[in-house]
Amino acid sequence: MEHATPSEFEAAVIRARARAARTGELDPKLSGSFATSVTIEVADFLERILTDGTYSREVARIGEEDPDLASI
Repeated sequence: MEHATPSEFEAAVIRARARAARTGELDPKLSGSFATSVTIEVADFLERILTDGTYSREVARIGEEDPDLASI
């Protein structure tokens, strides 16, 4: 599986932001602080699966089962 380099990813983000701005998908008035409704328990769970390798293993498994998803 081929991975994008950080510079390729950054370029893709810049292109996506520019497209969103051109098409009116970005609304600067809506920028600002964000309050999450995620509970401490959910936040702890997410942190655990991201740091203990569970998330990475599941992503790899899903990619093996469905190669179309592996390229997203």
